[in-house]
Amino acid sequence: MIGMSLPFNKLLSEEGKTIVEKLLPKLWDHGVRSIELRTVTHSSDPKDVLKIAKLLWERGFEITIHGKCRSAESAVEDVFSPLSLVLDGMRQRELVVTVHPVDGDNRSMVTALSDHITSNKYPVRIALENNRKMPDGTDGDSVKLVLDTVKKADRENVGICFDMGHWAWYTQKFTEDPNKMPPREFLSRTVHTHIHACSEGVTHFPLDMWRAPFSLYIMALGFKYTGVYNIELEPERFAHRWSAEEGYLTSAENMKAHYPSRAEYYDELRESYDDDFNRSLEVLSKKKGCYGALISPSSYVFSTDGYKWGMDISFLVIYRLAQAPHRVREYLGGLNCIFITHSHEDHMEERTIRALCNTDITWVVPSFLADDMMRFGVRRHRIITVEPNDRITVGPLNVRVLEGKHFRPDTGAGIDAVGYLISSDKGPSLAFPGDIRDYSVSEETRLEADHCFGHVWLTDEALDPDKYIPKAEELAEFLLNNSRKSILLAHLYSDRSDDKRWTLMHARIVREKINKLSPETRVHVPRYGEIFELS
Repeated sequence: MIGMSLPFNKLLSEEGKTIVEKLLPKLWDHGVRSIELRTVTHSSDPKDVLKIAKLLWERGFEITIHGKCRSAESAVEDVFSPLSLVLDGMRQRELVVTVHPVDGDNRSMVTALSDHITSNKYPVRIALENNRKMPDGTDGDSVKLVLDTVKKADRENVGICFDMGHWAWYTQKFTEDPNKMPPREFLSRTVHTHIHACSEGVTHFPLDMWRAPFSLYIMALGFKYTGVYNIELEPERFAHRWSAEEGYLTSAENMKAHYPSRAEYYDELRESYDDDFNRSLEVLSKKKGCYGALISPSSYVFSTDGYKWGMDISFLVIYRLAQAPHRVREYLGGLNCIFITHSHEDHMEERTIRALCNTDITWVVPSFLADDMMRFGVRRHRIITVEPNDRITVGPLNVRVLEGKHFRPDTGAGIDAVGYLISSDKGPSLAFPGDIRDYSVSEETRLEADHCFGHVWLTDEALDPDKYIPKAEELAEFLLNNSRKSILLAHLYSDRSDDKRWTLMHARIVREKINKLSPETRVHVPRYGEIFELS
């Protein structure tokens, strides 16, 4: 989502009418969907903050807040007193509040903010921002201070605001590498951004041209970053060259032109996932036949003649983008059974399992994961442990446990896993080989299932066709060894870095390889919200 910082006090003034009537529609046309109110201080009237928030919400924008803490001791009052009415009347799922480090105990500051959020159950995350000056006013970038503070606090509702403009200013002025990256952990803990150019030795200038470091920073943030790409300008600094409107619109235009595809994907999820998920739940009302739906990159729900079951239910990054995962017990607590293949979080996720643990769901898991499941709260008598080559019956389902092939044949690196071949007396057979790294095939491993759910993985080089295209041919042969009737391709847009993330484009390449080897095989790439009949 593209964001734009706008001056809170000006929005309250007579000038605010012009901003609302003329600038906001133009920002919307330039792709801006979030407005950061900068700066909301301890003295800001809660009624005024609510007034501006409502004004923006009614025009379709989400908001973020740039707050200000006078000290570690006053931080809770400074941040939350002016937001009291906004938090009572929230019209968005979560509110990110950015603050600068203070000249004091920053760990106690963010811990106090975190405790206040938790005790009041506020949908808020604090983002501690790196600045181009240290809290005591001396020159330097506070990246290390910010990272150390957030690491030591180690709270889910506390992250980092990566100010790219300040970091670029610092690296150009004080290091030999103007393209130097912040530490990897700093990037992994980033929940918000500030983006602005440095010109004439001054920060907070417009993005009048796209500067290489920003592309590098955005790529380094990777697919785990789901937050706003927020442009933070100070029109007074560039008034001798551009009007405020020219600065805002030029910056938004350049940001939109360089907007990462993963951000577009996340914007789509924000807009449509909850509706798609609710549509997928229609599967669970089916009383006859076999139906399924994809509900996350590696997760499925099914109904086999009214028996409701799931495979590797996990939501991970979707928690940040949609409301449905937060109601998973309400939506999926009535499942009869859930199968687990291995311990990677996109298949076996603690938060979701804990939400479902005190239900009557039966969990079928490989024996090496039983202790983990109980640690996540699942009662022992609800767990059926299995080993490769086991054959069990769960409700109407006949289950054959497959040997997992999550180890790479060249290096041996990998993880213990299993797969499943699931059928019923009157229904189709469904093969779930799981995440596969070894695509070798043999007559002994041939399944001849009616449907195979294939997870796309084509080496660790998702950006190099010379590497992934040959692997696509191997995957095609492997999946056809499971089923020559029907193959469904998933495991796309998982929570991975860009060079390891598989997309619809890669799935289409695999589909082409399968169709070339076996034109009669039906190949489908399911989308969220789509119910597929498995006859």
